Amino acid sequence: MDDQLVEDPYRVKVTYQYQFEDGSAVNFIVDSDLTSNEQEEYSEQQHKWAELDFHKCDHCPLSSDEHKYCPASVSIADIIEYFNDHPDHTHARCIVHTQGKTIVAEKGIQEALAALIGLRLASSKCPILSHMKPMARFHDPFLSPYQLVYRATSMFLLGQYIKQLEGESPDWSVDGLKALYDKVGRVNMKLSERICSAGDVESTPCSMMIFSVLTISMTLLFDEHLEILKGLYQLPAAE
Repeated sequence: MDDQLVEDPYRVKVTYQYQFEDGSAVNFIVDSDLTSNEQEEYSEQQHKWAELDFHKCDHCPLSSDEHKYCPASVSIADIIEYFNDHPDHTHARCIVHTQGKTIVAEKGIQEALAALIGLRLASSKCPILSHMKPMARFHDPFLSPYQLVYRATSMFLLGQYIKQLEGESPDWSVDGLKALYDKVGRVNMKLSERICSAGDVESTPCSMMIFSVLTISMTLLFDEHLEILKGLYQLPAAE
């Protein structure tokens, strides 16, 4: 039987390898059961910026009585730590092993990190970012804004169709999708505040680079690129 037919439909297994100009390389693994609510372990010795109450999101439903650390922060902590220790990397050869394919690309480090950070956050145990699990499961790195808007809109509308099948009321507008990305954007802004406010990473090149990655406005991208996508559905019919 084809392995793709028997793979775990609810597990994300992706490896990112970055090969740098100085000959060094580093691997980051994403292996997450999207059905599990078990929080990732985090060392007590790690950075204060990962604690839940440090620049906590105002719409976060978690309590520090039960969760000492922010799940989103924990999911990217090793990335932050590595690139703070290696601030001189500017470009990388990226080799991404996903379920069923391998992608190789030459990228500036900001774009290279954006893909990995996006996957880590979407597959984290953050109750807000968990709405992005379908995007994590079918992860496709290095998308253009045009492609990303298409995939995100498709994800959202499929979710609404499933709601309808389950007897719930679907939302066929993209207003719900924009609201979702607004919430995601607020999480990203708070994450950037965490990183830039922590004493051990303040003003490092990495912190500013991560800030740029996390503060891209997806709602603005939707407004711009949905207008372009409309043209694909208004082409003249073949005679």
